[in-house]
Amino acid sequence: MKELGANAIRVYHVDPNGDPDECMKALADAGIYLFVDLDDFPTQIEEQSPIWSQKQVDAFKLTLDELQKYGNTAGVFVGSEVFTVANDSAASPYFLAAARDIGAYRDSKDYRRIPVGYSAADIAELCPMLRNYLVCREDESERLDSFASTRTNGAVNQHLKSPAMPTCKTKQRDTRFRFSFQKLAATRSDHEISTTSIPSLGRK
Repeated sequence: MKELGANAIRVYHVDPNGDPDECMKALADAGIYLFVDLDDFPTQIEEQSPIWSQKQVDAFKLTLDELQKYGNTAGVFVGSEVFTVANDSAASPYFLAAARDIGAYRDSKDYRRIPVGYSAADIAELCPMLRNYLVCREDESERLDSFASTRTNGAVNQHLKSPAMPTCKTKQRDTRFRFSFQKLAATRSDHEISTTSIPSLGRK
């Protein structure tokens, strides 16, 4: 990944009961940061019939407890690409609740202020409304710290040169929150497929 020029990776699920020391050290030595989802398949907030239960709270906290001690943990997500259509946003309040509770827990434990965010699918008609709902709130404790937009493309160079990228970045210029563009590029050999994620963060 270092040879490919990646400075960050996205990890969708981790085992909080495992021992990531060796992996995190290897990433740190290579100058690579980690963005990680706090959920897994049993605890993720669903688009249909969403819930935010004590079981989910405890699971998210456990993952944060494990990863917050590493200096190259750059951010965590309470959800990823759940919304797929513009008129289906019933789960939105649940992600706000998750971000509120995890952010409050982080602060109560005096952890480093690792941004707590949501990673959205790159859907043009949905992204602006969802972003505004999740981050545009007067009370800082009631909004997300970061909002990510994920786009998958088989050719990373083509994606990075896409005319949509500067337009999308321009739309974030007047926002007051961290915005992450995650460029996912898959390269295939005879035996394996590897994926790199290269986020860029900015805050006004």
